[in-house]
Amino acid sequence: MGIKHADAKAPGERGYAEEWNKDHIIDSDVDFNKKELKNAAIENTTSFPAGPVKGQIIFRSDLNVFYIWNGTSWETCNKSARPATLIVAAYNSLNKYIADYVCDGTSDQTEINNAINALPSGGGKVLLLEGCYYLSNTITITKSNVTLQGQGNGTLLYLTDGSNTNIITVGDNSNSYQKIIIKDLAINGNATGQTSNGRAIFFNRNITRSCIENVQVDNSERGILLDYSCTYNSIKNCSIYNTGRDSNSYGIELDDDSRYNRIENNFIMMSHQGICIARSDHNTVIGNISYYNNNNGILIYDAKYNIIKGNVCNDNGIAVGGSAGIFITGSGARIAEDNILIGNICRGTIGTQAYGIIIHHGYADRAVVIGNVCTGNTTGAIYYLPDQNIVEHNQTLP
Repeated sequence: MGIKHADAKAPGERGYAEEWNKDHIIDSDVDFNKKELKNAAIENTTSFPAGPVKGQIIFRSDLNVFYIWNGTSWETCNKSARPATLIVAAYNSLNKYIADYVCDGTSDQTEINNAINALPSGGGKVLLLEGCYYLSNTITITKSNVTLQGQGNGTLLYLTDGSNTNIITVGDNSNSYQKIIIKDLAINGNATGQTSNGRAIFFNRNITRSCIENVQVDNSERGILLDYSCTYNSIKNCSIYNTGRDSNSYGIELDDDSRYNRIENNFIMMSHQGICIARSDHNTVIGNISYYNNNNGILIYDAKYNIIKGNVCNDNGIAVGGSAGIFITGSGARIAEDNILIGNICRGTIGTQAYGIIIHHGYADRAVVIGNVCTGNTTGAIYYLPDQNIVEHNQTLP
């Protein structure tokens, strides 16, 4: 590197004194006059250097991400035009440079949980970029007003062999949390790689005014469970496949005094029970398709005052005889009463579904069953005793 006049002289040509006051340039990629550094590269590395100083910048060439040392930790440089409070990238995401946390494909729940825990006390959004996140333990949300959002089916949460856990757990079995949203992602529970029953999404007691939306669940030991006093929540536009590992496996389940929830426009296939409402009252199940499940399409068990409307429950009973599109029953200790079934379609077309609708005498009573279509089932259309049930205007021809 050398310093020379901006106006070059020919060899042997004299310069005048006043020319020394004119601009000079450095014969390199530094232009002091324009305050520019040209054609320079930031330090490339595949690991974070020891002993950094505040303001030091590096480029992680293995992750394609710029980092700056803020005096305490390394953080990504690009924070502009953010779609979320915090962003997590998978090991194979395209634009890792915008992420606050970058996963490496091993125990990726660590980075996701770190992002959730780093949200302000008032909540915020954690955005998962497209890619595959390999989990060895659960993603935990124990904070209100949190949104966990992916990029549709391009964001996959995959449970690795032997993890034997829920994939997403909301709540701590004690405190109350509200306004939690889980949306726009896919879950693969890798059921054949597990030895105990985990759930795709588990609301663990006292979760309210929250939503699960546009989530695809596949190959999980169990599906989505709202348990113990979960109220005013919605599960909508989800697709749930192949969650029928055992007789306690459900696509979607509400249990133990979970009230005023809405299950809407979901597709459930190849579970043990498609949708189960157990010991939970005042819920609405509307516009779902529950098809080709081992037992019943929809099971109402020990539950009261639920509305079951406009669902399609066809060709269930794949592995269990005597099943129905919709089955209302109880334990004997508590009668399933005052449930309303309107405008549902419960057809059998492949010779597996015994009944369209069963109202189990002695265990269920005071049901209102109006305007349903129950045709093609192997044993009967609607099984009930007329005592205190209203069954009218249903289509029951073969």
